[in-house]
Parts: sequence; structure tokens; C-alpha cells
Amino acid sequence: MGLMGGYRTPGWFASYWHPEYRRPAGYLAAVRHPWPCLVFIIPLLAAYELGVWRMSGPLGESLRAGVELWLREWLAQAGSLPPLLIPAAVGGLLVALAMWKWSERPEGLFTTVFGIALEGVIFGLVLWTICLNAPPILDKLGLVSSSIGGPNPQLVTYVGVGIYEEVIFRLIGFALLARLLNAALVPWIVAVPIAVVVSAAFFALAHHFVQTDPFVPSVFLMRALVGAYCAVLFWLRGLGVAVGAHIVYDIVVGTP
Repeated sequence: MGLMGGYRTPGWFASYWHPEYRRPAGYLAAVRHPWPCLVFIIPLLAAYELGVWRMSGPLGESLRAGVELWLREWLAQAGSLPPLLIPAAVGGLLVALAMWKWSERPEGLFTTVFGIALEGVIFGLVLWTICLNAPPILDKLGLVSSSIGGPNPQLVTYVGVGIYEEVIFRLIGFALLARLLNAALVPWIVAVPIAVVVSAAFFALAHHFVQTDPFVPSVFLMRALVGAYCAVLFWLRGLGVAVGAHIVYDIVVGTP
């Protein structure tokens, strides 16, 4: 199945890291298939874009944040940008992946989608717990711990951030880097950890440049920790679970 699914051939240890490793394994493999991920993410993406549209004008556009906002501003420099270009591109990519693996789509679609949502909540809370306990470790390392979140009453923002950042940094960045490394004859057991670290570093740096805040090592490490967690989650549980966990984490951290 590859980086988006769990339909793999038998193997062990080094073979585990190869994208064709696991056999179909019921629910555990189904949540990683592109089709249920598409069904889970598209309604969230539509709700986000609808929320921004309903609050049209400066208030509506202020709901956009993070890498999506930077991407829109960057593309706008080339001329007028159709409002639905970016979500259409994301939706098209997800549809293409689902069609690519359509013959291997799992049964029990709605049960699988419900499981993706439930796992997203669980792993989002796990990430929040990890970040909650990380500051004392940073303090022992001589780094002054800082918060990486803040109150934001517009919860719809977190939906957009979770979707777009997971698509850009995990589905595209992490997965593409892992495959390029493997194409360069780097074994999967080495390529995947390298891709996790590099994509996490870019994830943290992107937040620094997008938000134009001063570089603080502890904040960078915390963001890199979040990026690495989401990359591993994407690799093991699929895009849908990673998106759900990211959204839940942002809501928990950002809600007063």
C-alpha cells in the first residue's frame, strides 16, 4: 500500500519499514487507506472553507493561519488567486490517491471513518500530554521553556491548520522525502527516521518564518517535537488520524 495504507507483504525488522510490508489486517490497515481518509477529511475541509466564506471580508480571512496563509500570500504575488484553488488542489490530491488504491479499498467504510475520528482524539490528547510535560525536560537542558500555543476563539482556524499542515508537511514533505531517500538506495529503516527528523525541522522552521517571531530554541524544539510526533503518527496510522490528532491538539492548546 505504501505511505498511505497498510496492505503490505510479509517481512520483519528492516522489511517493516518498506511501504509494501503489511498484509491487509482489518481495521488497523483500513484506517491508513486513502479512501476512508478522503471521506474523513473532505467534510472537515468543506466545513472550514464554508466557515471562512460565511464570515466573509477581513474577519473571514483572519481565520486563515499558518502555512496556508503564507502559501496564499505567496501565490497571490503571481496574480489574482481563485479562492478555492488551494482546497481544490488538496481535494484533488486526496481523490487521486484514493482512486490509485481503489481496488484495495477496505470494507466497513463508516466504521473505519469513526475509528479515524476516535483515534484522532486519543492521539491528539496524547500529544498534548507529551507537550505538557516537555518544559521541565527543556529546563534541565538549560533551555527556557515557552508556550507554543495561545487562546483563539475561532475554532474553525484549527481545522484548516490541521488539514493543510498535515497535507503539506506529512503527505507531501515527509512521504516524498522518504521515497526519494529510498530511491537513492537508502533502506526504509534509515530513510523513514531521516524523513521524520528533516520534515519535523522544516515544520518548526516554517512556523518561525510564517509567524515572524524571534527564534527561540525551546519553541523550535517543541514545534519539532509536534512535527516528529505527527510524522510518526502519519506513517503508522495514516493521514486521517494525523489530521484528527493535529486538530484536537490545536483546539486543546488554543482554547482558554
